Amino acid sequence: MSRPGYVDIRYLEQLAKAVQPLKKRTLELMNIREGSSAADFGCGPATDTISIARLVGPGGTVVGIDADDAMIAAAKANSSTAGVETITEYRCCDAVSTGLGSGVLDAARSERLFQHVPEPSRVLDEMMRVTRSGGRIVVADTDHSSLTIDTDLDDTLWKLRRFYTGWVTNGCSGRKLYRMFRRAGLDAVSAEPVTVCTHSFEALSMAGELSAVARDAIAAGALERDEWDALSEECVAHSREGSFYGSLTMIIVAGTRS
Repeated sequence: MSRPGYVDIRYLEQLAKAVQPLKKRTLELMNIREGSSAADFGCGPATDTISIARLVGPGGTVVGIDADDAMIAAAKANSSTAGVETITEYRCCDAVSTGLGSGVLDAARSERLFQHVPEPSRVLDEMMRVTRSGGRIVVADTDHSSLTIDTDLDDTLWKLRRFYTGWVTNGCSGRKLYRMFRRAGLDAVSAEPVTVCTHSFEALSMAGELSAVARDAIAAGALERDEWDALSEECVAHSREGSFYGSLTMIIVAGTRS
């Protein structure tokens, strides 16, 4: 059973398949090349750390940072399997205190991390501290209030969406990134929305942890059990007939360290 803010390895690995265009774009925005040094904040099982390692090559370095020791263990094993263990380093630590030196990296990146931390601006401060002047910082995160489902039960969807946005520690983190970057003094700040859509209710429910959200919404009195049952039954029926539509929007914000 999941809890707000917790993600497991299976969830991350399956969700990674749905957001490949976003991942590719974040790597492009990092402006890294062979020999570069970079950090992947909230690296999880190294899905993206390995991709970064392949871009920087044997002459580069990538530091994966995660507060979950199980994720770090999986990241090390996956890096070894991928043959990039000599390029990668992993640290099990808080993202606001990595222990890295100041200005030692060419780029820093995070994806779906800010939504889970209590003070995202402190993580951005740390990303800026460890990145050299002229280096790139790229953050991608979700706006959970953008949850969209084609349904005739609009009132129920609004209740679910409202609770969902508050269920995550920072449910609107994606939309806040641009202002955060500008206020932090980063240069050449850009913002790009990426909407991930699916025609499978099961896939959306898994990616968005909707069953757990609904369970907690019902317990909190924000949603009635019969409302959720009716919505999920309708969505399952639409999926079976091939007419389901659901989506969630993420925002990529990038900037240059002054």
